[in-house]
Amino acid sequence: MDGNDLSKWLHGQRQQEGWPPQTQSVRNPGGDLLSTNPMAPEAPRVQVVNPLGAMYEHFQHPIYDSFERQFRVLPTDSFYDPARSPSNPFIFPIGGFKVPKNQYLMILGYEFSSAKFGITPGDTVRLEPERMSTLWCFDLDIDGTRPRQCQYEIDPVPISITRAAFSLVRGTGGTRTQQAAFFNSAQANSFALVGGPGKAALPFQAQHYGPQAPAFTMLVKPNQTVQGSGIILRALEVPLAYVQFTIQGFMLAPNVVERFQRESQP
Repeated sequence: MDGNDLSKWLHGQRQQEGWPPQTQSVRNPGGDLLSTNPMAPEAPRVQVVNPLGAMYEHFQHPIYDSFERQFRVLPTDSFYDPARSPSNPFIFPIGGFKVPKNQYLMILGYEFSSAKFGITPGDTVRLEPERMSTLWCFDLDIDGTRPRQCQYEIDPVPISITRAAFSLVRGTGGTRTQQAAFFNSAQANSFALVGGPGKAALPFQAQHYGPQAPAFTMLVKPNQTVQGSGIILRALEVPLAYVQFTIQGFMLAPNVVERFQRESQP
């Protein structure tokens, strides 16, 4: 009986006698033996390697179809109309996509951008983010709903000397009243409330909404439509060549999405 057979026999005897199982650290691939004592059998060797090794993170399985759509629209006279105001905005669609039947769209990125005219005919120059940020904003919705808890004060509000935490005061007769700061904020950010985003309107910026460190995902179900729109709050001051909306992600089969959601329960 060699050492391995003796270790297995002793291990079996210990189990029959009711001894608790010995806890051994997993042996590293190619590492030294953790124990040569037959009374403490060597733990089984376990090797964990991703498929394709270091190439695993750079490989896209053919089951995932890359998805990207880019929409561009030309500006109209309403972009530069002096009659534009937060109470009289101009809302225009940039582009939308309806997910086919029996498919899911997993959006992993989006971008609202624009371009101004260059120095030669037909030349365009990308408009820097945050330009005219108080004059226009954007909206991203799925069938008219906005799956986010985000609010942006696109239109600056007058300064209030009262702290926001104490803006609610109690009036005569025990009624609760709100000070002028609340009315200023509500009026300045009430644009496009009827069928529009209101404070959920997105500012003209490069990054997506929400924290930037975690992954970003929007899941659009079959037959739903994802829509990108623009809102002109005041007359724009820069002549534009176009306004652009881009979405990127993957088209997935329903059974793949169902499995992913089941295995990734929080």
